[in-house]
Amino acid sequence: MELDPDIKLLPIKEISDLSLFSFKPDTKHQINKLYHWIFYSINSGTITLFIGKESLYLEAGDCIILPNGEQHSFATSQKETTQVTMITFDSFTGYSPLDPLNKQILHLSEHQKHLVRAIFYRAALVYPQMSENAFNLRQLIRDADPIDEQILYLHFSELVYSMIQDHRRLTAKKEHVSPKIHKHDLISQIMAYMEENLDKNITIEEFANHFYISASHIKKVFKEYTGYSMINYYKILKIEKAKELILSNEKSFTEIGLELGYDSIHHFSNTFKKYTGLSPTKYKQSKEAVDQKMNELS
Repeated sequence: MELDPDIKLLPIKEISDLSLFSFKPDTKHQINKLYHWIFYSINSGTITLFIGKESLYLEAGDCIILPNGEQHSFATSQKETTQVTMITFDSFTGYSPLDPLNKQILHLSEHQKHLVRAIFYRAALVYPQMSENAFNLRQLIRDADPIDEQILYLHFSELVYSMIQDHRRLTAKKEHVSPKIHKHDLISQIMAYMEENLDKNITIEEFANHFYISASHIKKVFKEYTGYSMINYYKILKIEKAKELILSNEKSFTEIGLELGYDSIHHFSNTFKKYTGLSPTKYKQSKEAVDQKMNELS
């Protein structure tokens, strides 16, 4: 069986730079025009990427690939140190399967994050370090095993191909629904998914992966549509369910907490009090007092 033209070759020809940078808060950095593709991933903090008149916001876990010759700059988070992985590389001439990834923000899965770590692990075995987490890729360490360099290229190729695959899945999903309907349906589906999983503690990344959307995009859309952050809304649903269960008098507070994904009665009680102003016990007593007063008046 003949291979798809997109996968006959590795998507990269040569990696020219491999570095991990830590930037101080609230700083700006100009990147001169480079005749290489650039892969960025944000390990911590946030950056706002400026490309011509376009600005793109990336947070921890997000990644992006820019084509060669794309002059740009970025500004870091105002409050915290930002750590950024940068890999510059060349693709083969002619059609490149990388083209659809041009300036597309994606969120790295745990496996993809593992691949990034594996790339740096192999780099440390093969290339001399110019500084901490920055390597000289123009020469090999004495006695380095050349196979380690090949494995590094395979790791990076797998990372890029998995990003292409994620982008295709996301694009295919969007093509089947118009943007307005998609947004409305998406929020409804997220809310329903939360309701069905009150016994769990789903993370933003897990929500994003479930709906084939980047974490930064799903957070933004949900906040714009509801006025709540996703995790805050998720917690509110848990507390509303807890109120219902408390008033049913069928389960203990410990059982209710476990049913709603809390690992201890202490954690459940503290969260409940944070959102209602009352401990579970005080809430139950206050509702019983109100009910008794209403019965006396009726």
